[in-house]
Amino acid sequence: MTLSAQTTRVKRLARVSSNSVTVTNTDDVVMDYINEGVREFCKIANGVPGEDYLTVAPVFDSRTNWAIRITTSGGTANLAATDVAITIANRTNVAGATIASDLEGRIRNAIDPTGGDTTSAVAFTTSGDNLWTFLITPKGSPTSITIEAPQDKQYVDARAILFGSADATQTGGTWRSGIGQDAIVETALPSTFLEMEFVEWGQYRLRRAPYELFISPESSGRPSYYAIKNDRIRVYPSPTTQELFHIRYKQAFADLATNGDDNSTTCPLPANEHMAPVYYSVSKLMEEKQQFDEARNLYGEFYRMAVAYKVRESNQNPTLFPSYRVFQPPNVNVDQTGGI
Repeated sequence: MTLSAQTTRVKRLARVSSNSVTVTNTDDVVMDYINEGVREFCKIANGVPGEDYLTVAPVFDSRTNWAIRITTSGGTANLAATDVAITIANRTNVAGATIASDLEGRIRNAIDPTGGDTTSAVAFTTSGDNLWTFLITPKGSPTSITIEAPQDKQYVDARAILFGSADATQTGGTWRSGIGQDAIVETALPSTFLEMEFVEWGQYRLRRAPYELFISPESSGRPSYYAIKNDRIRVYPSPTTQELFHIRYKQAFADLATNGDDNSTTCPLPANEHMAPVYYSVSKLMEEKQQFDEARNLYGEFYRMAVAYKVRESNQNPTLFPSYRVFQPPNVNVDQTGGI
């Protein structure tokens, strides 16, 4: 049922018209009541089922005292062993492209402090066989590039944090990193998300784990656990490839329409529950007309539908759902209560 159809039913059941002066019942106000009814339904029912397929990406931290030591040789603009800070501004939970851009600027400055280097490049891969790795291509087409620990004691060695396991010296004009040990792989949850019910990664069910496990993962491989914070979901260990990432969850809904918006949107509740926000809206209009007995009866019908829906959802036979394998690496403590 569309919002327009619900609005028509509300006005018919409330025995009012759009030009009535005895009650506040314009279409916009009726729509507000319908949206309010949908929100109240979700609150009573603890949300309605939703599912989605997500795509993750790593996020990184960096600090101004994190650095690497770079040496290039065999090219036309060789760089003697030089400590290069990763960034000039602290970063928290930023995309790999941001880290790459920061490092690119620092390498260019190291090769030519006058600003003449406009060709050195650092890229972060988001596709292909070497997913989520950094590619460092210094100016001058070198034949050998070495990335080592910085020698200046003020710096923290950023190699493992950002670049993971990678050969220190690589031949050719581009140096390729591994996947950073501190890369946190996460993605945003749907905007309607309320509560998680099921998480699957590549046909393996994930378990919920304490959020602290994900602050500095230092491990990569097939994910076994997930955590949720600030409407984002993280997985651990950090995966090295994209796989099917499937979630089932309880959700609420944003307003269908506001004043002046298109009202052809279909009610997001299950089809059998579309009358619930209609009853809710009529009860509010009856209150405005001071017909309190009828208002209570209509709200009671709304409430009955919401509770009945909640009971049906809660009583579903769990054996109807498929059995999923759980991949669990050794030596990881998990909060079995599901808390964060």
